[in-house]
Amino acid sequence: MHVVRRVGVMLASVIVLLTIMMWAKPAHAAPMAEIWALQGVAEGKAFTIAKIDLSTGTAITTVYGVGIHDPNIGDNDSKDWTTIAVSHARVLYLLRRLPEINGVPANLHVYAVPADAINLHVNAGVGDPIPNNVIDNLQDVGMLQLQQNCDGLCFGPDDNLYITAAAAFSPVSGGTTPNGLYRFRIATGATEFVGSFANSTFVGNAPGGTIDENQSRTVFYTDCAFDPITGDLVGDGIDPNGKLTLYQLPKSTVLTAGSDAAHPSVQFAWSYFLGSGGPWDGINLATGASPNPDGVAFDAVTGDLYLSGDGQGVIHYDRSTALPFGIVGTGANDTAALHLGYDLAMLVSAPPVSNGATRTWGFYKTHLAFFSAVVASGAINLGDIQITPQQSMMGGSLDLTVTTGKLGILEGIFNKAPGDANTAVGQARLQLAHQLIAAEANYYYIGTQSPAVLALINQAIVALDGTNTTLMLSLESQLDAYNNSGDSLGLLSPLTEGKADPKGAAALAVDPGPAFN
Repeated sequence: MHVVRRVGVMLASVIVLLTIMMWAKPAHAAPMAEIWALQGVAEGKAFTIAKIDLSTGTAITTVYGVGIHDPNIGDNDSKDWTTIAVSHARVLYLLRRLPEINGVPANLHVYAVPADAINLHVNAGVGDPIPNNVIDNLQDVGMLQLQQNCDGLCFGPDDNLYITAAAAFSPVSGGTTPNGLYRFRIATGATEFVGSFANSTFVGNAPGGTIDENQSRTVFYTDCAFDPITGDLVGDGIDPNGKLTLYQLPKSTVLTAGSDAAHPSVQFAWSYFLGSGGPWDGINLATGASPNPDGVAFDAVTGDLYLSGDGQGVIHYDRSTALPFGIVGTGANDTAALHLGYDLAMLVSAPPVSNGATRTWGFYKTHLAFFSAVVASGAINLGDIQITPQQSMMGGSLDLTVTTGKLGILEGIFNKAPGDANTAVGQARLQLAHQLIAAEANYYYIGTQSPAVLALINQAIVALDGTNTTLMLSLESQLDAYNNSGDSLGLLSPLTEGKADPKGAAALAVDPGPAFN
């Protein structure tokens, strides 16, 4: 799949995306504020991705096509895409609840797609199994050691994903805990069992993925999100009295439990959001504004709370009173009318504060710990790189639009000298890729941003995926100047360079293959 075609489809289908969703904005511009959700006409039917842009103060909703192609199972019916999360670098992560292959339950996979590169398929005719207007470019980031009903997903401050299992089973938790909280490490693909609620009563069938919400007590139920004010994890759960409400779990425990022998999995005491006796103690969301509660999201700046019900819209809540302000959007953009709400994720971001610091590609090549954090954040996108006939008679492409979990390939690009490539295209690509990786890290992770640099980065991605070597070398020179522009400046807290580890980085390097030959 070629980036040129992908860009053309975006222009034709979701023009709103390009006008209001860029990371880099002038210093006087308002922060980006967007809620990501899943849209469907009924439970288990026709789910796709939707975005609600709140940056202008008016909700502008974009629905992406009519469904999602599953790159593992291969179907397009979009059943049970009910979880979504978004990283700081605007990479979307999705899970498909209750996946099956030939009627047999299958392990859940984590999928990713950059928010600015959602591709709507153009059917090529006879033999093309994907219909028109279906999202066709999800990338498989890794397989969870979980099967069945996981209905909550959020991106953590540690750049990992957190998953709530309503009715699932996993060897990670010993196979005996049907309801609990899990961590998925994007960088390594590891699944870790964080813990479950103490004194939990689960009624249901984990192998079948069902939970009886009327009989279960003190359990995880649907979505979760990290509260920017307290830092704690907040989610939809069923309390000890059988009411659907919000729980709150301490950040310090959530981010460490189950990570190693020194930090084993835990049993959490039930704690209401904002404490016992607070506004969320005693409320039952199942009888509220959205009687089938699902999604949870926070405004990262103000702490404003958004909840949703399955297909019933997104609702802005007063966190301090547990009372709804109202449904987000009006008229044509009413999120209830559009059947949104099968899970939520929110991103509020202004360009990171920076003093203009940058680092060269040689720094990223040798500072393994720092570069690992860059990659885990989702900052690096090299596009879908065509393999020319001169590089390989087999053709094909190398898809690096999402590089989380692909640290070894990026290290392989760093560690391959342009002179080692067999073609002029391969040599030029290596030169440009070295500078582009560094530029994206400087722009998205360190935060030295400007509209001109963003435009340069976007041009470089398109050029890298083509064959125009003259253009590649011109952009390489311009990116080199940007990467060196702030190399003498210190990084602002909390960023620290750390120690160089060239041997460790080289040991991780994986040959990037014919696209760079």
